[in-house]
Amino acid sequence: MDAERCVAAAPGAADPAADHGAPAPARRAGVSVRHLARLFREQTGVTPAGYAERVRVEEARLLPGAGRV
Repeated sequence: MDAERCVAAAPGAADPAADHGAPAPARRAGVSVRHLARLFREQTGVTPAGYAERVRVEEARLLPGAGRV
């Protein structure tokens, strides 16, 4: 499996609310959780969990009224 396919199967911005726990994207890529994490980090510099967190934070920041007290 090539690294690009693994990265594409990992957490995505298309649906931040979807199941992006480690097993789900690894299943989609057809690889082990560890292999997916290793390839994802090699390609992006961040773990799948770290990327998913960044996406969720960015999506929340863009919600109407976000950041206003």
